[in-house]
Amino acid sequence: MNSALQKSSSIFRTAAMQVRHTSVTRYIGTPPQVRISTAEKCAHIAVIVGTILAGPAWVLVHLQDYKK
Repeated sequence: MNSALQKSSSIFRTAAMQVRHTSVTRYIGTPPQVRISTAEKCAHIAVIVGTILAGPAWVLVHLQDYKK
């Protein structure tokens, strides 16, 4: 029983190491091929922040309506 458990754990360990290795190799550590301007980065950040804050802002604006 003990040897079967050791063998299965070693099989799972090697499978997990192979999966981890393939996922890490997809990252590229080189400089970007296409540069994104600062204005475009700021616009994207503004859209993301606006989207995140839109829901809570809507609730706060309509809080009196929800209390009725």
